[in-house]
Amino acid sequence: MMLKNEPENYLGWFYLGLVYHQEKKYQKAVPAYKKSLSLNPNYAPAFNNLADAYLNLNQLTLAEKTIKKALELGGENQAYFYLTYAQILFKKQEQKKACEQLEKSRAEKNLPEAEKTIKKALELGGENQAYFYLTYAQILFKKQEQKKACEQLEKSRAEKNLPEAEKLWQENCQ
Repeated sequence: MMLKNEPENYLGWFYLGLVYHQEKKYQKAVPAYKKSLSLNPNYAPAFNNLADAYLNLNQLTLAEKTIKKALELGGENQAYFYLTYAQILFKKQEQKKACEQLEKSRAEKNLPEAEKTIKKALELGGENQAYFYLTYAQILFKKQEQKKACEQLEKSRAEKNLPEAEKLWQENCQ
């Protein structure tokens, strides 16, 4: 009803996209987010959600291009933008870069979501497992979970000799 009365309301279009998004109707969410952005091209949350819709549609190039715009605009939801970018990079098999984005999300105080994403990455495995363990350890240290963090560092050290993991181990776990 709001869009019928106010077709130029960018938030109305954003929330319509959000409804479709939550229903996993990504094909319908995309045009709603695009309309929102045509009305307000500086609304970073719409770029983030559009990127996530593209990710769910496996349109990774568009997803990455779009999330970079959200990150460029910044704002109070920056931690979520880093998280979305990490998810895109994981899907592109760019684990090291994804961990860097998770670290940025963690630094922005988005610990629960960063932790959830890194746990998914650990389940998937792959050649960069040592980086995943290291990133998870960093999250756990931030949460003051010393023992669990040291366990993750041990796993990282067993996988690969990463100087950063070794340094953290020596500073916190010996």
